[in-house]
Amino acid sequence: SRIICILLVLIVITGTFFLFNNKEEAITGKLVEIDENKQEIPIAINNKTNLTEKKLQPNQTKKPKLKINNSIQNKTKRYIVFYKNKTSEKNLKTKEVLSELKETEYEKETVVEYTSTPAISAVIGEEGLEKLKENENIAEIIEDPILHVTMSDSVGIISANDMWGKQIEGINITGKGQGVCVLDTGVNYNHADLGGAWGVKVIAGYDHYNGDSDPNDDNSHGSHVAGTVAANGTIRGMAPDANIIAMKVCGSGGSCSGSAMMSAIDWCVANKATYN
Repeated sequence: SRIICILLVLIVITGTFFLFNNKEEAITGKLVEIDENKQEIPIAINNKTNLTEKKLQPNQTKKPKLKINNSIQNKTKRYIVFYKNKTSEKNLKTKEVLSELKETEYEKETVVEYTSTPAISAVIGEEGLEKLKENENIAEIIEDPILHVTMSDSVGIISANDMWGKQIEGINITGKGQGVCVLDTGVNYNHADLGGAWGVKVIAGYDHYNGDSDPNDDNSHGSHVAGTVAANGTIRGMAPDANIIAMKVCGSGGSCSGSAMMSAIDWCVANKATYN
């Protein structure tokens, strides 16, 4: 009986050992070596007390969805869109040109419609541009050009001073009573040869480059051109008695946007009767 008791104790101890050993394996699973060159990675996962194997793609993790900004800010440029003069016997209007574009394909607040030229300009995204290219009512689309000023002397080259003493119907050819629009970097209306103050020789103007009412020159090229046209002091221009209309369309560095120049032309055409 003593031998039987010993055997029973040994059986109980052995069974307990195997029971705990199996539970530990069920909890911890197997150690799996990962081969980075494989397209799939095997991993062991615990399903209660049974081990099962599942395959995940490399880097397959749940990530929060990125918020995509549908604005056209990073892929836009200003374009000038020239449309055909007549469409169904009437001029094509801005709304007809842009009607097929979504609000995310162009910046509505940048649209400028020109009156002296059948054209509009606007900041347009790539998708909107592709749509406009298919519009049969559009003649041409160009990227808003950047123009640059250059210095030159004119009076002596073209012998303008030889004309000052001549008359046509009793009137000297000096520009008296005429207003000349100068589209450039602005005009220094405080210069002694350009009137010395606003309203003397430079009698009107607008800053189309910065969008304000002061067309003063911050480069000097525009003042040089205005002086070539109508300076009347130590230096005399080609038409010394003419007035200057200062249209600032270029910045201090000499860069000028085509759209600003077109707006300035519209202004001058619209106001020609006032200053001539």
